[in-house]
Amino acid sequence: MHPEYTQKDMRAFEREYRQEFVGRYDDPIAAFIDHHAVRLGLALPDEIEQRPLVRQVIRDRNIEHRGNNVTTKQRGGGKKKQGKYCDDCEEALAEVYCGECQGGLAMCRSCSNVLHAGASRRRHNLQDIDQAPKSANKPYIPRAFLAPFSIVLAMFSALSRDSILSLTEEEIKKRAQPLTDTDLQDKQAGKYVGGFDCMENVLMNKGLVKKEAARVPTYALSASGQVLGQKLYIFYNQFYTFMESCRLPKIQNTDSGSFRTGVINNRKLCLIIDENERDKQRLLRYAKEKNIDAQVRLLPAGDYIWVLTPPMIDTSVVYTGKDYGNEMVLPFVVERKSWEDFENTTNSTRFKRQINNMLGSGLTNCFYLMEGSTYGMKSNSTHHHQQYLKGLLEKLMTENGFYINYTSSWMKSAQWLLWFTGFLSDACKTGLYQDECVSYQEYMSRVGRQRGNTATNTAFTTASRYTHTWKASLFVDNIIRDSQRERTMLTTVREDLLGVSNRNSKHLLVLQDLEQYNKRRQTALNKCCEAVYANPDQARDIVEEKLGPVVHNMLHYDIASYWQLYMQVSYFD
Repeated sequence: MHPEYTQKDMRAFEREYRQEFVGRYDDPIAAFIDHHAVRLGLALPDEIEQRPLVRQVIRDRNIEHRGNNVTTKQRGGGKKKQGKYCDDCEEALAEVYCGECQGGLAMCRSCSNVLHAGASRRRHNLQDIDQAPKSANKPYIPRAFLAPFSIVLAMFSALSRDSILSLTEEEIKKRAQPLTDTDLQDKQAGKYVGGFDCMENVLMNKGLVKKEAARVPTYALSASGQVLGQKLYIFYNQFYTFMESCRLPKIQNTDSGSFRTGVINNRKLCLIIDENERDKQRLLRYAKEKNIDAQVRLLPAGDYIWVLTPPMIDTSVVYTGKDYGNEMVLPFVVERKSWEDFENTTNSTRFKRQINNMLGSGLTNCFYLMEGSTYGMKSNSTHHHQQYLKGLLEKLMTENGFYINYTSSWMKSAQWLLWFTGFLSDACKTGLYQDECVSYQEYMSRVGRQRGNTATNTAFTTASRYTHTWKASLFVDNIIRDSQRERTMLTTVREDLLGVSNRNSKHLLVLQDLEQYNKRRQTALNKCCEAVYANPDQARDIVEEKLGPVVHNMLHYDIASYWQLYMQVSYFD
């Protein structure tokens, strides 16, 4: 037994085995061993035999999934209890009902906590989901820009514009992905409906889509699905016409071929991905599409780092070498975590070990990238426990100087890494961070020396670290003013740091209420979409009436994420 594997590690392994493998595979022990053989680098994914899944894959043995409803089997042969998915996120099971939100919403605990965080809604009368009234005749209207919305819209667009009656799964994903923030390729751990799963669990069961049997199955909208698609299409067009007229900020074009990182003094910037990262091959393909050099290695600390290659004769060639002595590691390291992985990690010594390795690596800017949301956790953790996990992240930021960033899915994490690479490229071209680089060999050596230390280190003393708190409304206002050339964000930040900014200090920007801001945005879009569905002939007036007074709440959360990262990399140096 390896001496670093404590009793807590064993319990974490047992919990992972029971939650992730028991009931999902015909041979759960073999699947568990295969998984960790790949994680430890003892085998490649292509070398592992694909273990057959159990046919009746049901996340809860007492739950049957039927459309947007969930039938819970009662022990002892009693009546079946009806449940449903959250009306707000459409991904987690509804647990509470509020008759005062949007005329009545059935919500999961996570969505309810966010929606009722404001003082005006705190006094709402929440009821158990069993008390929710029946809604037999209420038409199904998918939430704006979530997966079901994008799929129906994409299929209707193909039908009306290109006269394509049916599409394969891959064709639907290709057309629908630009219309949604949900990653249609990825099936997030712990989610009941996510990505393309909603096709069968929601759209087909509601009679909106029909599956046509073939060697490669295709999907087509039913008559009712075409009616819904037409109304969503009207809402979509009027919404984007309105947004264009408001001149809200956008993210620069990052399509394939338009986001080149360039060359820095005959060196190239290369993204290094940890060998144990999930979907690393997908990330390599994504980086190649964006003209970013990337390669996979077994990293001793973090999941992602960036290196400047040795001087290259031909910088048009993709860097595939491993010259550890001459590669220069930029002072940035990123650890990516899903909420469930974060919860499991904090229950063992693995959490402190990972933090210590990052702090001892010599890379002075440590990032924690949280992916997904708390309602995707299989453990169905309570609100109190979720707050405890968020408190750990806050402590990691205030006591250890970590930057904490959030993304909604793997796709958004990949996009975030693309932005990061571009920001670092621009900074290196101006000479920034070159004095703080260490060789790759030194990076590995420092982490090796750190591994013997079991106490969590502090990267910066309190005297050299400054925390700045901005409300989400102030942050959004500064972004809009920058885009409209009223006042640059750089000017605002410099004035906020007046008198304390220097190369030996660290500045942490804390954004408050951003989750509530995003939830308010989604709620406003949902209400507007429902109103257009009821009166599509008045779509233009409805969009202006519903969204005009709250236009400053319409800033997409990608914009806030982009600017937050930009300040962390480019301003707080």
